[in-house]
Amino acid sequence: MNYVIIGFIIYAILIYLISYFNKTKDIAKLGYLGKRKFKVFGLATSIAASWIGINTLIILAAFISGFGIWPIIALCLPLIVLAILPYILTRYQSTFTRNKFTTFFDFIRFRSNKKIAIFFALASIIFSFINLVNGIIAGANILSLTGGVGLTFAIFIVSVFILIYLLIGGFKSVIATDKIQYLAIILILVLAVIGINFIDLSNINFSEILFKKTTIIPIIFFLVYGLLATIPENAFWQRIYATDDRRTLRKSMLWGAILTIIPLVLLTLIAVIGLSSGINDPSMAIITFFQSSLGGALEILSIIFILSIMMSSIDTLLFSSSTIVLNDFIKNKPNVSKQRLTFVIITILAIVMAIFSPNILNNAILGIGLFFMIAIPSVYLVFFRKINRLTLYFTVSGSILGLIYSIIINQLGMELTLYIVGVGLAGLIIGKVIEMFTKKKL
Repeated sequence: MNYVIIGFIIYAILIYLISYFNKTKDIAKLGYLGKRKFKVFGLATSIAASWIGINTLIILAAFISGFGIWPIIALCLPLIVLAILPYILTRYQSTFTRNKFTTFFDFIRFRSNKKIAIFFALASIIFSFINLVNGIIAGANILSLTGGVGLTFAIFIVSVFILIYLLIGGFKSVIATDKIQYLAIILILVLAVIGINFIDLSNINFSEILFKKTTIIPIIFFLVYGLLATIPENAFWQRIYATDDRRTLRKSMLWGAILTIIPLVLLTLIAVIGLSSGINDPSMAIITFFQSSLGGALEILSIIFILSIMMSSIDTLLFSSSTIVLNDFIKNKPNVSKQRLTFVIITILAIVMAIFSPNILNNAILGIGLFFMIAIPSVYLVFFRKINRLTLYFTVSGSILGLIYSIIINQLGMELTLYIVGVGLAGLIIGKVIEMFTKKKL
């Protein structure tokens, strides 16, 4: 049997044991989230592990497409927003705890109304599902190419592996396993430092890859994405709700950002080295680096660790998607059985889409428009103290019109940023101008 498969089995057993000893016993009482009191290290590593996973592939894919350093900026900017977000939300924290908010859309409903919340939830569930599928494909590609199994079978293995430990432990197991997955990231960094010492870096043109000239549209895209990425992301909001202690939340978000940036910088270096070898597959660029610089058990260990990074994003996205479905659409009294049933249904749908649409970048295009459609309205609802109903409707309508226009003119690439965000922002400005003259407050 392939050593990668053996390592994966050992890793799976470890994760299952952790999940079993951290299982959630009463989802109905605890609002899907398991216990609400978490320590700083637990939340911080969970944030870091989840953000690094699938987003690392975005960096590599953007490198391959020739966008230089801008994708890195796009992945670091959200961490700044994440670090300051708890301070902005302090005035709502008692409301979160008292009402046991579960998803971002509970907050949207609290700040606006039911219809707007449903609109946000629908857009987000599609976007989260597409990211979930991409995460499964990324993990399956690594397992397939290094473990010697077919891609379809690898998709099935990765999906079922994550499904089982979520069925066992729920959100509490996500937090617990994220600690292990973040430690795996740290071990990757240690191995990377070892591996770099065996590589001749003089032949690699870092400046050509990192500082390659690009047009203004990608720059705008990456900057806008970076500034807005975390605000409507339900997975982060579930972590905000996961503690009723404001001080712990602030420290967790800050350290989560710090613990994320450090690995991203080194993983970027690894990616540049991997891409310099002519690799055009995002998930294989890092693998190629370890295969060329390490050998034997260290190479196998690095591959398992990289798989664990992918898992940390996939389990969060699956749990987040399940929670949105239960909390914002089904709305029946939640319990363990219903949570588990949604895990199974979403996993089956994700497996089907991953098999029939295995191109990560093509899938991302399907979801990015929906993400930008709710980005500007999210900023308005989170950052403005007083919400005007007319301004909110102008903002949401503008974002929808921007997406429709992008589809009509067939601009579902980076150009859609200008249309969706631009028209949404124009709607916000128009609404605020009307508000100034009418003085009508919600």
